[in-house]
Amino acid sequence: MHVLPVPCHLQIRLNLQKQQVQTDIEHRQKFMNLAIQSIGSSSSGNSYLITDGTTHLLLDVGLSGKNIRAALADANISEDAVSGILVTHEHVDHVKSIRMMSRICENAEVIASRGTAHNCDKFQYVPEDRLRYFSAQDETRIGDIQIKGFALSHDASEPLGFSFRKDNTKITVVTDTGTVTDEIYEEIRTSDVLVMEANHEVSMLEMGPYPYPVKRRILSDQGHLSNVACGEALTRMLEDRPSLSLAGHPCEDGKLALPKILLAHLSTTNNTPFNAALTVRDVLDQNDYHKNVNFRMEVAAKSAAGPLIGF
Repeated sequence: MHVLPVPCHLQIRLNLQKQQVQTDIEHRQKFMNLAIQSIGSSSSGNSYLITDGTTHLLLDVGLSGKNIRAALADANISEDAVSGILVTHEHVDHVKSIRMMSRICENAEVIASRGTAHNCDKFQYVPEDRLRYFSAQDETRIGDIQIKGFALSHDASEPLGFSFRKDNTKITVVTDTGTVTDEIYEEIRTSDVLVMEANHEVSMLEMGPYPYPVKRRILSDQGHLSNVACGEALTRMLEDRPSLSLAGHPCEDGKLALPKILLAHLSTTNNTPFNAALTVRDVLDQNDYHKNVNFRMEVAAKSAAGPLIGF
């Protein structure tokens, strides 16, 4: 079969778009204190980059190694510049490439709970001298980034969520939890950037093709957050935000900066980006919290890297 070449003007446009993305990433890395980028997030695979421009961390490696390496290359980050790989739990959509990435990121400390490491065969390939066990409420520092673990409510062995702080900016990632516990909410409450699970639209799940036991698992307190549950947690966060001190958080015009929210870990079968954003915004609108007035919000793409989000 004869493959037609890409027209010259289209190729030039594609090259210019890629250059613009790289320029944007470099600009954000230079001027942001701390930021997170979704490399890809869905029920099929998840990985995030956290960076302050000097220290670079990966949170979960549930995508192909090829995709993760491409995202690092686009951000002008070499594999040996990655200082840490953090893993939330042992499900394949979070550990798919741990063997490859722990090998090629040869300077990266690998952080996971004992339950995760001991219940995932892939961890046998992680170099023992770079594996560090972490528990809920443990804290550590890599470079200038402070890291804290907290317990999630999920059907895995000792799953952890993580918060990242540098100076006046805090980023928290909460996915793969069936409920928002007090421990989780305390991390959400004081976050400036929040990656929050909006896994499913309940009606789509209930009427969808999954077997009944799987539906019950997803809807349980050890399953995943629905769009509505996500919206309710965000409402509570926004209600409490005025009580935060200006010290220790980003400010704009003498006021607390609007929190930035990234909806993540959407189910491919039981949700869509449109449904997730619509339902979450409906819940927030009903409580008089409005996008670009009280918060900023985006939806993570399934298989494409998004922008850096931070302050």
